[in-house]
Amino acid sequence: LYIPKAKEEKDENLVYGINNQEIKIRQPDVPYSQCLGISYDDNLFMWKAEHGDKELGLYQSSKEAFEAREIYISSIPMPRKIGGAYSKARGISFSKIQKLWSASVKGQIISYHATENEAIKARKDYLKENDLVDVKVKGGYKTITLEERDKLRAKAKENAKKTKSSKPIKSIDSKSSIKKEMAKGNESNKKSKLDYAKEFKKDNEKSKVKVENGNKVSSQKAKKKVKVSGGAKVSKSKKSESTLSQKKSSKYEGVFYEEGLFMWSAEVDGKHLGLFPTEEEAHEKRAEYIKNKS
Repeated sequence: LYIPKAKEEKDENLVYGINNQEIKIRQPDVPYSQCLGISYDDNLFMWKAEHGDKELGLYQSSKEAFEAREIYISSIPMPRKIGGAYSKARGISFSKIQKLWSASVKGQIISYHATENEAIKARKDYLKENDLVDVKVKGGYKTITLEERDKLRAKAKENAKKTKSSKPIKSIDSKSSIKKEMAKGNESNKKSKLDYAKEFKKDNEKSKVKVENGNKVSSQKAKKKVKVSGGAKVSKSKKSESTLSQKKSSKYEGVFYEEGLFMWSAEVDGKHLGLFPTEEEAHEKRAEYIKNKS
């Protein structure tokens, strides 16, 4: 006669393959639980549940600690997405499963935190400790070392100097005689006198008054050409200013990115407050200046 063996109830002390009664045989540096946020206190002989930097309590078994943590996680509200992402800060993301904010550098997660601000601060401290910095490049941002940033700055300054010194310099042909050069000079003087007479005549014509729509306007004003760009009238001076500008605006008011220097600048009412390695530092400096000024 076959009698089936009664089904044994699961021992709550034995969870995830760890027996609470056999803690003395545990190998050093091996966690009791493989679950995130669950650990064992060797002094209190209790299981601890944590979420980020917040302690949720002590429990008799790892199962109780795990369940308590799951209940707490389910009560945390989800943050709102801004522009398709939970955070605008670089290297900061939100885990929908763990409901924790993670900080990452070069695609690798370095730590988890309960709040976004804690994650931002942790990443900022990590960059400072490891001599790293975020710089804006074509197509986004890149994390590089301070040494690499200094090399890029030096190269940008060198290119700027080359651009300034690339103006053509007039030279005299060594084969030509001095008499020929003097003759050329006399011809150029004659031409300059004729050009001056023509310019004087043009100025007189410009000073004449024209009548348009019953109003008197100078011919210079009537002939003034205005370039149209994108449906709007733009003067040539404005165009030249836009091409010379190397600043790019930030999400923060009064904060700009200096492309040639690979740095962020802060301004208040036209006053330059300095250059900073990150966008957040420039924003904080500007806010501090406004606070002290008021």
